Amino acid sequence: MKITEVKAIPLFVPLETSVGAPISLPYADQLASVVLGGYRATIVRIYTDEGIVGIGRV
Repeated sequence: MKITEVKAIPLFVPLETSVGAPISLPYADQLASVVLGGYRATIVRIYTDEGIVGIGRV
């Protein structure tokens, strides 16, 4: 069995209210809206030459 294709699907769900950045994070006030402004995930689909498809989350 060999992998024939890999598809990555990035997801982003913005939050109505950003989560506060930890004070220990350098440049916390500047990064809060970017880093903590929503939920991020990546869905990965892996296809094989035998027709098997695997799905996972990163």
